[in-house]
Amino acid sequence: MAAMALPIRELSASVQYEAAYAQKTFWKVVDGKARAATLDVTLWVQTWQLSHDMGKLASLQGTLIEHLKARDCRQFDATTFDKVASDLERIVAMTYSLLDDAYAMPGKCVTVWRPQLDIIAERTAHIDNFAESFRIASDEACTALLANIAEKITADSTQQALLGIR
Repeated sequence: MAAMALPIRELSASVQYEAAYAQKTFWKVVDGKARAATLDVTLWVQTWQLSHDMGKLASLQGTLIEHLKARDCRQFDATTFDKVASDLERIVAMTYSLLDDAYAMPGKCVTVWRPQLDIIAERTAHIDNFAESFRIASDEACTALLANIAEKITADSTQQALLGIR
């Protein structure tokens, strides 16, 4: 009788082993799904946080543009123009890189970020225009040439006005 119980006990041990292994595998799957769900939530929260941070970037860009517009740059020398142009060019390069990366993200992310991305893109182009202007102003030869052209245009306009030509 004991001999007949032996195969049952061996089979029972195998079943217990497989049950334990299945349970262990089950908890790995559950843990993985929980981590994936946590990761999804974390990514979504980070997406919205980045949207908020992009809003701050856009706001600071707007403040910078207003300061650049309001600043009387006549007291700047070529070195100052060069330094400011370099600063602005770095901002433009970094921001265009961010925009390229952000627009390459999945559609769900881009949908959340689009309002900020559009504002950032527009303001970055505006800052780029300031950078180009400051770069030109830092080149004394170029500035002299532009002043000469402006003087000629003014002289031509004055002469045309005197002659009644429009």
